[in-house]
Amino acid sequence: MIPLRVNDVKQYAYCPRLVFYQYCMPVNKKPTWKMEQGKIAEAQIDQLEKRRKLREYRLAEGTRRFHVWISSKRLGLSGKLDLLIESPEGLFPVDFKLSTGRPHRNHVMQLCAYARLLEDDY
Repeated sequence: MIPLRVNDVKQYAYCPRLVFYQYCMPVNKKPTWKMEQGKIAEAQIDQLEKRRKLREYRLAEGTRRFHVWISSKRLGLSGKLDLLIESPEGLFPVDFKLSTGRPHRNHVMQLCAYARLLEDDY
């Protein structure tokens, strides 16, 4: 079994060829403008998120853990979650995007993969 990353699930939902090229015909890719902006924004988002109240997530209490690596040998899947909120009400995976619109299908699939990893790991 080829171990996959959660990002592969997201890329496959966007365009299956991306994952094929990544694993079967790997080339050094030049980072896109949006990829670079995402890296710059990541640190800013982390700082803002640390100050945000949990009620923004409709939670009364909980603990935040940033950049959590989760994996499952059974599923052959792994990934780094931007934020994990652990509360008495459950585990809540959060993945930040540099976007103002509704999440696209591939982003929903990415979040579902993180949720599945959490189910398997916890």
